[in-house]
Amino acid sequence: MSYYAELDYYVEPNISLFITYIPTILLLLLFIGSIFLQIFLSKKKTKWPGLILPTMFFIASIISIFTGGTGTEAFGWHLGVNIIYTILTGSIPTATMLIIYFVCRDKLRKRQNIEKMNIQDLD
Repeated sequence: MSYYAELDYYVEPNISLFITYIPTILLLLLFIGSIFLQIFLSKKKTKWPGLILPTMFFIASIISIFTGGTGTEAFGWHLGVNIIYTILTGSIPTATMLIIYFVCRDKLRKRQNIEKMNIQDLD
């Protein structure tokens, strides 16, 4: 006698529920990968590579505002709420990338100042 025969019911695994989460999981993995890329680019000696991803995310948020990024049609005050929602949700990746950029640049600047002080101490 199998284990399932002893139970009063058997629940089949819901594959369609798993499939609906795949795009969310992929977007999350893409965002995590972009965070690691941002850290790598922000640690470069020149400041411009670290500004590439924040600029791309900012442009994407502006585009989503003008194209109705929430995917719903709204009129009146609903339109204003949708625009504010789109601006706030679109600004989260941009703000995250800028925070990473400024933290990495600050650490780099401090490290360079310590190296300059060490060189001056040797003289």
